[in-house]
Amino acid sequence: MSEKRTISVVQEVAAPAKQVYRAFASAQGLLEWIGDTVEADPRDGGRFYIWLNAGFYASGTYVHLEEDHKVAFTWRGNTDAEETRVRVLIEEAGDGAKITLFHDEVVEAAVEVYTKEWENSLANLKSVLETGVDRRLFDRPMLGFYIGGLVDDHLQDRLSLPVDYGVHVSGVLEGMGAERSGIQQDDVITVLDGIEIRRFPQIGDVLRKFKGGDTIDTVVYRGAERLELAVELSKRPIPDFPAAPAELAGGLAELYRNLLGDLKTALADVSEEESGRKPSEGEWSVKEVLAHLLISERWTTWALDLHPAGNKFPRYPGDNRTYEALAAVYSLKGLLKELKITVKLIVKLIGTLPEAYADNKGAYFLMFNNYEQGVRTHFEQHTAQIRAAIETVRKGDAELAPA
Repeated sequence: MSEKRTISVVQEVAAPAKQVYRAFASAQGLLEWIGDTVEADPRDGGRFYIWLNAGFYASGTYVHLEEDHKVAFTWRGNTDAEETRVRVLIEEAGDGAKITLFHDEVVEAAVEVYTKEWENSLANLKSVLETGVDRRLFDRPMLGFYIGGLVDDHLQDRLSLPVDYGVHVSGVLEGMGAERSGIQQDDVITVLDGIEIRRFPQIGDVLRKFKGGDTIDTVVYRGAERLELAVELSKRPIPDFPAAPAELAGGLAELYRNLLGDLKTALADVSEEESGRKPSEGEWSVKEVLAHLLISERWTTWALDLHPAGNKFPRYPGDNRTYEALAAVYSLKGLLKELKITVKLIVKLIGTLPEAYADNKGAYFLMFNNYEQGVRTHFEQHTAQIRAAIETVRKGDAELAPA
């Protein structure tokens, strides 16, 4: 019989015990520092499931919870032959807390691996609780481009692609590796490090093997032209911690006013008939683009209600059927009015966030890190899409007009 041991890992954090407890005893808390997909029922006998994008997953049952002090659960990873047990002791330590994690009954062959993984994970928990920064994300290198989606029949036709797979580049980040290596807007990345990219998670799987400053062999299609590029990977910049809710809401209110003003200008002389026509098969009409923006902002209102209450982020609900239905039900003016109302609601919800939510740095950073830039980019891209759709529709009308 293989010898079994107990692993002991200690980590001190500058955060209150209640936040440490939440990190182990809630689905959203676990998502912020150790899991990529999590289900958890934090009660005696309640089960949990943690899945990591790297392919590891574990499940277990909570066997003891003492609020803000102790958490114990069974544990069995997909590489483990037997179930083990983890005990977490949380103690006050000065202005923060001391975490002592015991992992019992670990077979000798797994001791080194589990010790290293728990040390790394608790170090990441410290970072999340103290600064909001999830090192799993910010220690990972980035290519530095905006993902426009996976290649489909429409994109293949529009860009004259000889391949039916890959990731569309909708834009590049200034000064980052993709731009410096020659990648351009409307390029399609088909291969990274010899791996054909057919699904979004494959990008992360490849990048985990590299660090900032490395170069990665990349195959790119620019229309029908096949390019082989050595793309430099950039270190991921760590943004500043978000402003307090009231200040953040004020800045966003001004940003939204400007973005909605640009959108109104783009729609100034567009007729109801024009707004409902698709520029070409498979592309969104102007009203469908507005429907997409509306659903995106409504999703934010749901997230702002659910997430501060300790729930996980809701899944994004929009798809083409939803946009088509909204475009059929609402007029152009009606969609724009609903979008403006929803934006006002978002600003109100942010400005009235409970103080305790902002104090929980992991949750607050996750919710609002780069939120302003994300909103700006999203609106600007789709406002440009609306202008292009209008131009295409009107060009088609002009070509059909009698001489």
